[in-house]
Amino acid sequence: MEPRHAPPDDAVEVLLRAAAPIDAAGAAIRAASLHAGLGADRATRLRVTVEELLREARARESVGGAADLRLATWVDGDELVVE
Repeated sequence: MEPRHAPPDDAVEVLLRAAAPIDAAGAAIRAASLHAGLGADRATRLRVTVEELLREARARESVGGAADLRLATWVDGDELVVE
């Protein structure tokens, strides 16, 4: 799935290969959200949510062998965006 819009230059982007650990992407999202000013509890909840979505994405059948997952996070005004 292509992002709705291109992430800005200050976005944190993660490419999660098929065999890479999901918690690595979760840690990157948590760190980026903390840097953006999200509180520790909310950043941890966001990490858990993102990791669960990644697990669900991995459980689906891949089309054309595309098993890699891509995600990005950035601040847009007063919103923290995760795609």
